[in-house]
Amino acid sequence: MNAMFVINGVLTTPVLSDSILAGITRESVLMLARDLGIPTEERRVAVAELESGILDGSVTEAFGVGTAATIAPMATISFNGKDLALPDASDWRIAPRLSVELDAIRRGRIEDRFGWNIPV
Repeated sequence: MNAMFVINGVLTTPVLSDSILAGITRESVLMLARDLGIPTEERRVAVAELESGILDGSVTEAFGVGTAATIAPMATISFNGKDLALPDASDWRIAPRLSVELDAIRRGRIEDRFGWNIPV
C-alpha cells in the first residue's frame, strides 16, 4: 500500500525509492488524477511537513492506495505519540472522486480510457 496526501490542493505522494515501492493502484490513481485535471506531485514528503500541514489546514486529505483496499481514507496520523486528526472524510473532494471513478472503470460502468481492463 502507498500513501497519498492532498497538500494545498495537490495530490502528493512520496517519490519511489528503496522503501517506497511502485504499485499498480498508486500508478492508476496518479494517471486518473492527471486525466481529471487534479494536480499531482511525486516528491519527498517529510513527517514534519505533514504534522505542520495537518495543524495549519494545508493537508486536507490522507489515504492509502493499494490492491485490496483501492483507496482507504485515514482519519488520524500519529507523530511522536501525538494523534493528529484529519478533516472528516465527508468533507474530502479528491479521494472520493478518484475512488468513484476508479471503481466505475474497474466495473465497466464507464469507458476504460486507459486500457486497464482485459476481457476474459
